[in-house]
Amino acid sequence: MIIIALNIKGVWGPPKHRALCILVLSQRPSIIPFQETMVSADKAKDILINICPDWCIFTANVVGLSWGLSMIWNPREDSLQSFSSTSGIILEGALRCFDGQVIIVNCYGPYQDQDNFWNHIVQSGLFNA
Repeated sequence: MIIIALNIKGVWGPPKHRALCILVLSQRPSIIPFQETMVSADKAKDILINICPDWCIFTANVVGLSWGLSMIWNPREDSLQSFSSTSGIILEGALRCFDGQVIIVNCYGPYQDQDNFWNHIVQSGLFNA
């Protein structure tokens, strides 16, 4: 399994789209978390659908200067559920290459809606020893 995390500093523009397509085709990642999409959640989803049309795409409007988080994953490899707030995105579920539960957090240094986001992380069991 490959996870590629990108602080993309804007998800628009043909050169970035081509680079993302090449990255997906050549590296075949299972999951890609994006930070700083700099577009609305709906716009990010429209763009990412064109790059990875068969993938699950989850986007969030986070509050901050470089707003926008997205998580995309290949549903043929992973069975994940998503949760989001204005602070981040959490994916929880199973990965085909890993025996057990996995939790992937894409957090945008939250300063709004913090309680809801962090309570969800705590309830997920991520911090349980």
